[in-house]
Amino acid sequence: MFNTTAKAEVTITEITPIQFPDAVLNPSKTARLRVTWKGQLRNVRNTQVLGDVYNEAEFLVTSDTNNLITVDMTSVGDVPGVILKTFQFRYKNETYTKFPVTGLANPGVDGEIVQVGMRIQYTKNTSTGGITPSYDITITEEEPIVVP
Repeated sequence: MFNTTAKAEVTITEITPIQFPDAVLNPSKTARLRVTWKGQLRNVRNTQVLGDVYNEAEFLVTSDTNNLITVDMTSVGDVPGVILKTFQFRYKNETYTKFPVTGLANPGVDGEIVQVGMRIQYTKNTSTGGITPSYDITITEEEPIVVP
């Protein structure tokens, strides 16, 4: 699950939520895996993946101005023992991994499709069963610089 914060005239619409594969908890080690912005499974450590159902997240980002935008991504931390980190934000053929990112071109009224990937890390104390950790995507429009 994701949460959005939109300020000014930016709209974020979820097209496809991120889906992590089912995996076996390791009774003695912290486990991790990554679903990339391309929907690929990478960097599986200390766990066994069950099945092949997983995908990246996709969003439509629109704006009715032409101001530059700033993007930030953070883990909400709402599932004990689970951390989302190493976010990937694919926008206008560029992949961003350090946040916040400032000075990005505005998506315009027709919008841009954004792909999101990330790493999930979970401890041996994580609850079993389906979990849906949340993350925030915050996109704000930068104030235009007015030259007198």
